[in-house]
Amino acid sequence: MRKVEVGRVKDGDSFAGKNGERFRMTNYDAPEKGKPYSNIATDYLERKIGGQTVGVETHGKDKFGRTLVTVYAPGQKSSVNDSAQRNLDRKRNG
Repeated sequence: MRKVEVGRVKDGDSFAGKNGERFRMTNYDAPEKGKPYSNIATDYLERKIGGQTVGVETHGKDKFGRTLVTVYAPGQKSSVNDSAQRNLDRKRNG
């Protein structure tokens, strides 16, 4: 697992490192900007990893050149990918 300093959360399932590298979370598909629940997904990710150093497991690249990752916030055993999906599901299902 490697460490990444989060520079900016771009949306609910992608972010950039302080070094400019772009990342997309795997096994989690947040709504695109402007779609229902997109702000909730983005806000959640910002609260979980914004400005922090996180652990990432890499899984190759997507068609846009982003590194595909499973993300682990400091002190957390379960992935941010899983907790973000659970949070979004709770919001969608009331």
